Amino acid sequence: MQPKASAELIDAITALDLQTMYDWRAGDPAPLDAEAQRVAVAKSLETGEAVTTWREDALAAYALFVPRGQGLWFASGIALNPDLAGTGHDPQSARGGGAVSGSPGCEPCGKQRV
Repeated sequence: MQPKASAELIDAITALDLQTMYDWRAGDPAPLDAEAQRVAVAKSLETGEAVTTWREDALAAYALFVPRGQGLWFASGIALNPDLAGTGHDPQSARGGGAVSGSPGCEPCGKQRV
């Protein structure tokens, strides 16, 4: 896992969001506002956690979790880099991945502790 709210992580998540998402509120699909998205990602990381997978120096995938209280977490963002999907990269070369470490109530597959 990357250090919380590092500039590298915020920039990488924002870039992937800009590549894979659009502003659905605009009626017709419109590109996201880059600075507004960067601010939103940074704000989510103030209290949330990111689970990332990197291939070399590129963000291959991320899931962004924000706490909702009582040990519950909400996945506020999930993205896969389409340029790296199905490329046959060796999984051993990826860095990151796994559950949000040290976060009670956040386990793989969305299971919560009771």
